[in-house]
Amino acid sequence: LKREPVSRITGAREFYGRRFLVDPHALDPRPDTESLIEGALEL
Repeated sequence: LKREPVSRITGAREFYGRRFLVDPHALDPRPDTESLIEGALEL
């Protein structure tokens, strides 16, 4: 068991209402980052 995130296995992740492709060369967007973006947009 490699303990890889599901997004690495499926090759995609939903983030902030958009679908992003994920591969070993890309950072995998995390759900807690959505909260950070929402806070920044409120400023």
